Order: sequence, then structure tokens, then C-alpha cells
Amino acid sequence: MKTKNLILAGAALFLSVGLMAQPKGGSEKAKGLTVEEKASKQTEKMTEMLQLNEKQKSDVAEINLSFTKQTDEIKDRYQKQMREELKAAKLEKDTKLKEALTSDQYKKMKDFEAERRDDIKEKPKGPKGPKGPQNSK
Repeated sequence: MKTKNLILAGAALFLSVGLMAQPKGGSEKAKGLTVEEKASKQTEKMTEMLQLNEKQKSDVAEINLSFTKQTDEIKDRYQKQMREELKAAKLEKDTKLKEALTSDQYKKMKDFEAERRDDIKEKPKGPKGPKGPQNSK
């Protein structure tokens, strides 16, 4: 029982430190991984770092998979809720602007928004940051 508690404590510590070190939005490498692949990578890192035996490795793999599934579900729910709240806020803003602006101003604003959406869709997606060549010193 002590071994299992020690493993759980170690896993929690390892994962909490790892999560704090992640850049906002998660690492680019981890985004394309399945839940199983994420859990497997965590288990391999812990096995190497903590020199786990086969029984511990099996237990930790099960714990990591369960935790990874749980956190992915939480993230999905949060993202869905956030999208819904943003959509509602945008609709409220739009309604208020429609009341405050003339019909010509409102149409001009909507045309501009449509142009911006088109421009964004046309831009290639790549790493964010300054554009153009970097000055190296």
C-alpha cells in the first residue's frame, strides 16, 4: 500500500511540475498525440527518471492513462463552454451595436468583419512571432 501511495505521490508531483512547465495551450508536440500516446510518453519518462520496476511501470501506466483521459475530458468541456460563452457575448455585442449604429454604419461594419475573416482564412498558419528575417547578434 505504501508503494502505491508513493507512486501516486510521485506521479502527481511529476505531472504537476510537467504541466506548470508547459507553455500556455500545451506543447506543439503533444497536441497531435492520442490519449494513449500521451500517457505512454509520461510513463516512459517516469520509468527512466524513477527507475521503476515492471510492476510499478504497469501501475503507473494505468494511472497515467486514467489521468490523461480525465484531463482531456475536462479540457474539452472547458473549451466547449468557452466557445459558447464567447458566441453569446458576441451576439449580445452585435445586438447592441445594431441598435446604436445607423443601418449604413452597421452594414459597413459587417462588411469589414467579413473581409477580415476572409483575410484570416487566406493567411498561412505557421509559428507566431515577428515576421521577416531575424537579426542575429
